[in-house]
Amino acid sequence: MSTVIYFSGTGNSYHIAKQIAEHQNAQLISITDFDGKSINDDRVGFVFPIYCGELPRIVVEFLDRVVVRAKYIWAIATSGGTVGTAFSSLDKSLRYNEMRLSFAEMMLMPDNSIIMSPRPGDVKSALENEPILVQEVIRLIDEECQNEYVVESFSGKTSKIQWASLKSVIRINNKKINHKTCSDCGICIEICPMNNIVRVGEKIKIGPNCTNCFACLHWCPTHSIKAGFLKVTSASRYTHPSVMAKELFRKN
Repeated sequence: MSTVIYFSGTGNSYHIAKQIAEHQNAQLISITDFDGKSINDDRVGFVFPIYCGELPRIVVEFLDRVVVRAKYIWAIATSGGTVGTAFSSLDKSLRYNEMRLSFAEMMLMPDNSIIMSPRPGDVKSALENEPILVQEVIRLIDEECQNEYVVESFSGKTSKIQWASLKSVIRINNKKINHKTCSDCGICIEICPMNNIVRVGEKIKIGPNCTNCFACLHWCPTHSIKAGFLKVTSASRYTHPSVMAKELFRKN
């Protein structure tokens, strides 16, 4: 039997994880909703995005609290161009519990960082290539291939600088809602993986416990959420075209 574990803010990783799970007839688990202490299966796979050359914080916290055991463990990282130290960090967490990462691959997908929005042509190309890449990854996983995962040490070394700049200069942790344009649809509340957006009285408030997935910014239909100086526009907004917001809503 197989288990596929995923985290996704704007749909890329979810869409890929869903296809692999359907092919394997596997259990599909959202990191957001899983509240158990361990996962045991013949095959276990992870699908997640790369943030500044690192694992998203929510994935790190999941690995800290959940023991994963399997004969074969694989990982697919979606990224706009870099993998950094994400795979080595994942492998290190697994080895702590005497497991190891057998196979890892990065898939080039449209970036949702807002800071460096991909060109429309690049988005179109990446989405057209996705089915081909997914089928190749499925083949490799079915054959239980093993590889030496990539570690981009330069990207890993600069990730702290990137995060420091995003937090101190752009102030991405300072997220605010424009209540004049907010339609009060509640999508941001349901889609936040950290339960960090809540309704207080008649207004929606954003708390400090954020993993910076930017789901709230990209899924907001009225572009009413800002992260410091960053604001999504019709040109920079990105969500996977085959994924609906409700598919990413928290269940817990």
